[in-house]
Amino acid sequence: MLTILLLMAILTIIGMGTLTVTSLENRIAGNERAAESGLNAAESCLAASAQIIQETLKNGGIPSSLIKSSATDTTKPVYPAANLESEIFGYTGYTNVPDNDTNDGMTTTANTSSGPDGSIRLGIPPTDIYLDIDHLYVKQKTGQSLAFGEGYSTGGGAAGTEVIYQVDCLATDPTVGNQSRLVGVYSCVATGESCQRRL
Repeated sequence: MLTILLLMAILTIIGMGTLTVTSLENRIAGNERAAESGLNAAESCLAASAQIIQETLKNGGIPSSLIKSSATDTTKPVYPAANLESEIFGYTGYTNVPDNDTNDGMTTTANTSSGPDGSIRLGIPPTDIYLDIDHLYVKQKTGQSLAFGEGYSTGGGAAGTEVIYQVDCLATDPTVGNQSRLVGVYSCVATGESCQRRL
């Protein structure tokens, strides 16, 4: 009888240990899925930022399909458009200026703050994505020496102007408390023809 009770106690301890390990494995897998989802959201944010920069440079302004009518509009990401447009075009006061957020350079509220902050919020439930585009500097593109002369068979004209941007993407999932952040540096042709990720 004592042997049976001892055996039952041992089996109970083994069963409880198995349940604990299984529960822990499920939590680890859930956290891993949440981290992967956040990373994917941040990566898609970087790709979207290149498209936003390219379209803005090409059209001479933020595309109207992206501009919110008010701060409470949830169908479009950009509000107010003037700040982001100023960041992309590098207007005076918006070139290589740190954001007005004091701790991490990222505004995690809808972009209602004053000052040179090009943050926009992309809501993809349950993840909130904050995108900050910063105009760093402009440089002349390098090219072959003949490409700088007019009338040559290479097309003539200057090799062009390259604009360098830093893009900061923060994806947060408030349901699990997960945050993923990616920062990229893009080189874009000033006419909006292309944007290439450099870092």
